[in-house]
Amino acid sequence: MPLAQIKDFKMKKYLTCILLLFPTLIFGQEIRFNTNINEGSLSDIYVLKKNFVFKINSSRIIDEIISFSTDSIAKEYFANPNQNLKTHQEIPIGGGTTLYLENYKSINYYTKNKAGNNGKISSIDNLKLKYAEDKSYNRNSNTVGRLTQIDDIKIQYHIDAGRYSKDRGKIKSIGDLKFSYEIWSSYSENAGYVGKLISVGNIKIKYYEAGNANKGFKGKLKMMGNIEYTYYKNTGKFKTRIGNDNRIIVL
Repeated sequence: MPLAQIKDFKMKKYLTCILLLFPTLIFGQEIRFNTNINEGSLSDIYVLKKNFVFKINSSRIIDEIISFSTDSIAKEYFANPNQNLKTHQEIPIGGGTTLYLENYKSINYYTKNKAGNNGKISSIDNLKLKYAEDKSYNRNSNTVGRLTQIDDIKIQYHIDAGRYSKDRGKIKSIGDLKFSYEIWSSYSENAGYVGKLISVGNIKIKYYEAGNANKGFKGKLKMMGNIEYTYYKNTGKFKTRIGNDNRIIVL
């Protein structure tokens, strides 16, 4: 076999091994959860969409969006978010959100905008931005001026004032990825997880119910996808994390 073919064969074999070792990162993994295991709670959530990484804080509001020049660089950062962002510039875009861009030449603003977004950034170079309009349902849910679209990625918020829902103003979807929250019930109220996140896409999230068996850790994180969390009775201190779920990254 010629030397060039041998090298090509070895490279293909190497790449196959990489694909087997890291299938979820390469093939569509887009959710990363940060947990506080001592409190038994979810803190920040990161979502990867195209060349953007969205950071959702504990109030379930997007507070950071980091843009990269390519999808592959965004994936690298998503897998290792402690990387330095020296080349990025910080641009506040309102609604409590900051956008980080590597390079840009021009910024345009809304003027004569009937939706109430005058003065807000409409585009940065070719990157288009849209915001929630100044309408009653947005005012009531405190979402006026929040970002509703970046590039071709649409963003929605829960705006309905249901009798039992406790998700008003929280993130509802980023692109096709949906977020849902626990409604009020006597069970969720007794355990203290009313309004907490119960699903992101097809990832289900569960919390410990109230009861003597769960004394010390009621309302704490129990399951996140296929990953289970356990705690010591009475003290409620973290005990173990059991299982794995290749659909998500958990820190």
